[in-house]
Amino acid sequence: AEIPIISFAATSDELSSAQFRYFLRTVPSDSQQVRVQADLFEHFQWTYVGTVALDDSYGRFGVSALQSESYKRNTFCIAFSEFIPRLRAAQSMTQIVSRIKQQGNVKVVVVWVFGGYAKQFFEEAHRQKLSQRTWILGDATSTDGSDLLGPYFSLLDGALGVQPHNRKYERFAKHLASLTPNKTSFGRNPWWAEYWEQFRNCSVQTVNETDPKCIDVPLSRNEANELFDPYLVYLIDAIYAAAYALDRSIRCRDSEEKHRGPGECL
Repeated sequence: AEIPIISFAATSDELSSAQFRYFLRTVPSDSQQVRVQADLFEHFQWTYVGTVALDDSYGRFGVSALQSESYKRNTFCIAFSEFIPRLRAAQSMTQIVSRIKQQGNVKVVVVWVFGGYAKQFFEEAHRQKLSQRTWILGDATSTDGSDLLGPYFSLLDGALGVQPHNRKYERFAKHLASLTPNKTSFGRNPWWAEYWEQFRNCSVQTVNETDPKCIDVPLSRNEANELFDPYLVYLIDAIYAAAYALDRSIRCRDSEEKHRGPGECL
């Protein structure tokens, strides 16, 4: 179906192919990410690196883009590429980490893994005492919360993360800072009820609530910052892109103007 899709977080280079001509995104693709990684290699004069990636589109195309950058620049080589299968991942981690340990001359490893897979990998690396490596974390790992990789921060000492520019959207930040339990109780987002209950121990359903923090105390700066995500501004960009596209489409239709081409009004 010829339905446009706008993503704020999908970075896989596969989606840049002509096969996905109705796919659009507001976040940089992984081809830009690997250029930054290659710049790091050249800056620190790292000529021999390894990769660990998920065996899926994100991991495979990330490693492929890095290999292409290696051929183009001819300043660094990829010594090995290990791929973690989504199924039976835990069983594969032991062998993968063991093989990396045997590559003692490769001190820089790029990680194209995310979420629970990243936690499992570094857990196994910690168990096997895989140290004295510089880890280059892809966007999916470097944007994971500290609660996910926290126990393995000693292992990650000296790691470098590459992620999309974390822009601040001041207008939205002010909006967040103005929200109170009372204000959000009249909205259509049921998530807020869960939020107030979990982080302030408030029940917005309680009619006789008297605690000010459960009525009209707005989000603190720390609370608002916790709600921010590196991809939030790209989500806002995606929403605006869709809104402007719809607005233009409706204006074209309502004015009964003829189209010169896809999405263009005379």
